[in-house]
Amino acid sequence: MQSLSLDLQKNKNSLDEFFDLTNRILQYLPAVLTEFKDKYNFRIFSSQSAGTLKYVRPINKDLFIFDSKKFESSFEKLINVL
Repeated sequence: MQSLSLDLQKNKNSLDEFFDLTNRILQYLPAVLTEFKDKYNFRIFSSQSAGTLKYVRPINKDLFIFDSKKFESSFEKLINVL
């Protein structure tokens, strides 16, 4: 399996490839994001590394599934509809 950064640069040609990549990202995020704050309907993540604090673009909580198990369940339901 190639590194996540290389996999992100590769075109995805199927829903299965999208599913696999999304699952990898959802499992990787907790390792690099140190905290978050909820503001209105958005979640703002930050990461602190080597004394530097970086913020991620705010993520709409209604549009993003943060939990990999919930994503997998939702994805399976979608596939069954298609």
